[in-house]
Amino acid sequence: MSLLNKKTKLFNIIALVLVVVIFAFQCIPFWSTDTLLTYAENKSASAFEENTSASISAVIWFPGMNETIRDQIDVALDKNFSLENLATYIALQHLLSIIFILLVIKNMSSPFVSLIALAQGLLGGLGFFLEPSLRLSTLSIVQPILSFAIVAVSLVAFVVSFFARKKATANAN
Repeated sequence: MSLLNKKTKLFNIIALVLVVVIFAFQCIPFWSTDTLLTYAENKSASAFEENTSASISAVIWFPGMNETIRDQIDVALDKNFSLENLATYIALQHLLSIIFILLVIKNMSSPFVSLIALAQGLLGGLGFFLEPSLRLSTLSIVQPILSFAIVAVSLVAFVVSFFARKKATANAN
């Protein structure tokens, strides 16, 4: 195994760790009444009578159990919170994460694996800017930082893998 293939595997493993961290990050409390109240700025205080918190996954997968936090997000955004938009974004991110994890397990040195991580990272970073509810937390900045780290690592892995394949082709001739 060449040094370039080893480096590709290393960068794909780093991307894998970052993807798993983002996946886990969506299961810890993300929104809280205190944080949402600061974004609400003198709006309807009645929505903030109950102190609560919820993770991104909890709001999406158990919407009936998180109506209070959803109402608070509505008030903080000053418009109707679209659970469908957030759910679509998170479902796509989870799908790309699962595909990436399975492909890394199968073939860590494939450039295709790096492209899946790149897509997941771009989606994670863009989602932060396109979905306003994801900016209503003290933890908001973590998602785009991790996502853009995945983009950087996967780009390096792709370039290294490309050169490894080019070198292998040149040596075969």
